[in-house]
Amino acid sequence: MDQTIRKILELDAQTEERLTASRNTCAQILENARAQADAIAQAQKHQTRDTVTELEEQARTECDRKIAELRAGFESRSEAMERQFETQHDTLLNTLFEETLRAAEA
Repeated sequence: MDQTIRKILELDAQTEERLTASRNTCAQILENARAQADAIAQAQKHQTRDTVTELEEQARTECDRKIAELRAGFESRSEAMERQFETQHDTLLNTLFEETLRAAEA
């Protein structure tokens, strides 16, 4: 009987040791999983931030390109209008000069 009780106590102690070891292993696995989840969440935040920064840069570049195109078109039209104005001005001055000369000769 004593031997049976001793055997039961030994088995109980072994079971308790295994249970404690299993709990410790589970706790470590859970801690590692939480750490990995935190790392993944941080990486996703950084990735999101990087993606937003990249999209902002693309939008800024596209906006700068469109502004440059508009500015070039404006400058081109401005130069064309300036040349047209100069031509009309010269023509008007010549016409006035000729009319003034004719009026003076008459």
